[in-house]
Amino acid sequence: EDVRKAIPKDAVLIEYIRYRDYSGPGRFVPRFGAIVVSEKEAPKFFPLAEAAQIEKGMEISAEAVRSNAPDENMKSFLGALGSLIWDPLADALPDPGKRIILSPDGTLNFFSFATLLGDEERFAGEIWPMSYVTSGRDLLRSSDATREESIEIIANPDFQTPATQEVAGEKARGGDAAVAMRGVLGRIGLSPLPGTKAEEEALRELVSSEWDWEINSHLELQATEVAVNAVDSPGILHLATHGFYLPRTGKADPLERAQRYWDPKVAGQAAAALESFSDVVLDNPMHRSGVALTGAEATLKEWGAGRILDTSQDGILTAEEMSQLDLEGTWMVILSACETGLGEARSGEGVLGMRRGLMQAGAQHLLLTLWPVADRETALFMIDLYRNLKGGEASPVDVSPAVQAAYLKAFRESQGITAAVKLAGPFILSYHP
Repeated sequence: EDVRKAIPKDAVLIEYIRYRDYSGPGRFVPRFGAIVVSEKEAPKFFPLAEAAQIEKGMEISAEAVRSNAPDENMKSFLGALGSLIWDPLADALPDPGKRIILSPDGTLNFFSFATLLGDEERFAGEIWPMSYVTSGRDLLRSSDATREESIEIIANPDFQTPATQEVAGEKARGGDAAVAMRGVLGRIGLSPLPGTKAEEEALRELVSSEWDWEINSHLELQATEVAVNAVDSPGILHLATHGFYLPRTGKADPLERAQRYWDPKVAGQAAAALESFSDVVLDNPMHRSGVALTGAEATLKEWGAGRILDTSQDGILTAEEMSQLDLEGTWMVILSACETGLGEARSGEGVLGMRRGLMQAGAQHLLLTLWPVADRETALFMIDLYRNLKGGEASPVDVSPAVQAAYLKAFRESQGITAAVKLAGPFILSYHP
């Protein structure tokens, strides 16, 4: 009842659950279900397909958004998945334009529901504004912190220049994790991101002319882990760089990695390289996701040589380290990078990764991505996002879905369904009220 009262007027909360469905004495089948809740009506439960079927559809979808699937194939994939997780809820969905709050479970945490295809091949995100919570209970939270009218931007890091020369012992913070990570992360190629510099310049110009907020930029050599660690509850923290989510081992399914992060054919390594680290085990999911900052490439070289640097300033900012940031009262964290919404999904607990780390640090709204993003198009998306935030007066819960809807429509009409999904689909807004 408390959750129902907290749901905004005319909005609907959809809670997905993965559960063990009783199918006979001693027999249980993993299955998904959905509970649709609104302020006006009693909760409705909808049993969905078996988990194996839905998770297979998720695997196909994850591969499709990381490839150049023809439009007809993408339509088929999305239609098949929609028939399993969305179409059964049709009678309980709100009218077009009304807000939908999603609380996924299991692997559904890694799907952008805005990319489902609706009537006339319009995306669901064009029909309903969508935002995400870890649980419907999150709607009961409230923040009394005062929002600072300041923006901290970290962009276009210089990956090559070492951020620190200190060599730490094995007892240094995160040292054991770094030893394990070097087997996999050391094969990432951190290419420059000139689009993030252009993104920073455009955002600084926009904020200076249309916002009455202070803006501080940390670029290239200044885009360090030390700079991030020093932030003190800014109104907005904006990180524009490479993001990563590493598999637990070198043998990972498509939901747990982007291919270029470990496939030697893509990375230009010898084919035998894969086997050399397929037995590396990274148990803690909070150590397997993060962003790369100044000095990250130099750090990888040190790791390859068996040397562990001071992990508080080595240019590799993990989700675990993010949880230690001072973001209490921070209105919004924007991760303008690839796959920042990935992590390890645990039933009933949400996603262990950057989402969890930043929420623990105190952030209210998170703009994340679920698959690789394009440099130029992402910069344009961010500019429109800030413009529509109206100097901090508009809510991200309203603005982010609206900007995404406009981009989905524009790309669908100009470049087709696959391009729209890949370029505008990965963005999700996760929040605590």
